[in-house]
Amino acid sequence: MSTTEFPIHARAIITVLGMAVELVLAERPGTPQPFVTWIRNPHTGDYVWGHYFRTLEEARKDFAERLASYA
Repeated sequence: MSTTEFPIHARAIITVLGMAVELVLAERPGTPQPFVTWIRNPHTGDYVWGHYFRTLEEARKDFAERLASYA
């Protein structure tokens, strides 16, 4: 999955076990749950482990929680 297809609302780079891992909050217009948080697989570059939401507020909360879980 490439985020070039979707607007990005937030992006963070975190370090996990010495590797840079990217967390994004994106929007998929026209879908039932248009907001998503993804983790970028550092080995393949693919965006995976999506959490999908109906509102931007829910997605922002999940983004913050996911970011905090790596702290």
